[in-house]
Amino acid sequence: MTHFSKILFALALCFAQPCFGQTALPEVSPPAADAPLQERIDWCDEYVHWLYDGMVSMPAAEDVRETQHIEDELNGCKLNPAGYQHDTVVEATARLNRPSIQRTQ
Repeated sequence: MTHFSKILFALALCFAQPCFGQTALPEVSPPAADAPLQERIDWCDEYVHWLYDGMVSMPAAEDVRETQHIEDELNGCKLNPAGYQHDTVVEATARLNRPSIQRTQ
């Protein structure tokens, strides 16, 4: 499971049931893609960290900084916060509605 998939899985769980000690989804609407950069950064910082708060911490590969995954998410979010939120919600919803795949031996 990729790190992004773990984020989406955590988001899906949060929409399905209360998250493990996680606060409610940030209530402030995401700023537009053309909003001032600092406004987008502030919103994304809160939203991305909210997504990560519900995740189980896993060791990073040797060649990856511990903060690399969250930095990547923040960089993707600040380009278009509303689009980023939309994409994470759509993916989480799709995962909730997808039937489980069971392996046969």
